[in-house]
Amino acid sequence: KVACLSSHHFKRAFKTLYGQPPHQYHVGRRLEFCRQQLNIHPAPVAEIGRQAGFEDASSFIRLFRERYSCTPAVYATLKK
Repeated sequence: KVACLSSHHFKRAFKTLYGQPPHQYHVGRRLEFCRQQLNIHPAPVAEIGRQAGFEDASSFIRLFRERYSCTPAVYATLKK
């Protein structure tokens, strides 16, 4: 409604502009936030996932592994 477009047209225009659907883009941004937090803060992995809006730790870990080829815990230990 804000963009004055139907949801279908918005999704199609968004994918054309960013190369991925809005949901995938949003999940990617949340995962990037988590990756940055793992670089900066020694907080528990589940807490960092919750800060980014991942309610389920297992889905957060699975998505992180798919994107970065390792679990958040392994990533955090590699950065130390």
